[in-house]
Amino acid sequence: MELPKVGFIGAGKVGITLGRYFAENEIPIIGFYSKTETSSKQAAYITGSKSLSLEEVIQASNLLFITVPDFVLPEVWERVRTFNLEGKEVCHCSGSLTSFVFNDIEFKGAKGFSLHPLCAIHDLYSSYMKMEAVHFTLEGPRGGKYLHNLLRILDNPVEHIAPENKVLYHTAAVFCSNLVIGLAKMGSDLLKDSGLSDEFALHAWRGLFERNAQNIVERGLIPSLTGPIERGDDSTVKSHLSSLHGSHLQVYQILSQELIALAKEKHPERDFSNIEEVLKR
Repeated sequence: MELPKVGFIGAGKVGITLGRYFAENEIPIIGFYSKTETSSKQAAYITGSKSLSLEEVIQASNLLFITVPDFVLPEVWERVRTFNLEGKEVCHCSGSLTSFVFNDIEFKGAKGFSLHPLCAIHDLYSSYMKMEAVHFTLEGPRGGKYLHNLLRILDNPVEHIAPENKVLYHTAAVFCSNLVIGLAKMGSDLLKDSGLSDEFALHAWRGLFERNAQNIVERGLIPSLTGPIERGDDSTVKSHLSSLHGSHLQVYQILSQELIALAKEKHPERDFSNIEEVLKR
């Protein structure tokens, strides 16, 4: 098996985390190019590789990762495509953009891909340690030799995704990660509105949130479902609705409809029509 020689354009959290993870799995990291030399030197130091010029990193790599923000990816590609890319594979890590951003790459004798790690990368120095459990989605042409070999070495779960489904896929990821933060903020705000101190409210929800998230991960959605909707307690749901207004009320109603669907699966013998009527009002 021919090992990929990986180069990175972009030395932020994603590039450094992937570079460190690849290096830990004995995948050769050629080095990093960044628009700021300080960033590329930092990335090189963390990953045990080199800080290189754009031309150097392209020439020395057979698998090139462009790990820059989505909005600058087309601009960076316009620079990259001016070099000789014959036989190379080029990959970005955007969750929403497709490999089509590498316009005319086939005329350069190269192949383009998008490989998205389904995780939140928070930290330059430690996020790589949790990467072995991360699922990846791969979009692009079949037959990428170097990328395929890299994924074989890593052994992470990988599934192909059609380009037309990437935006919806990325939206789903936002629901499971970023929007959960908004939901937690709403809960924290409501605790403060109920008369609890700011400090108590800020910390009180964390134990509940953490245990519930752990249950969902370990047991699944339906077995983890509890609360007034699961019990069919329409009077409690009615009182909740009367205490809310604005966006808090709308979110409660929308998410409760989702919980009703799960509750019906968990308890097909129960009648949830009263709760459904309460939520419609």
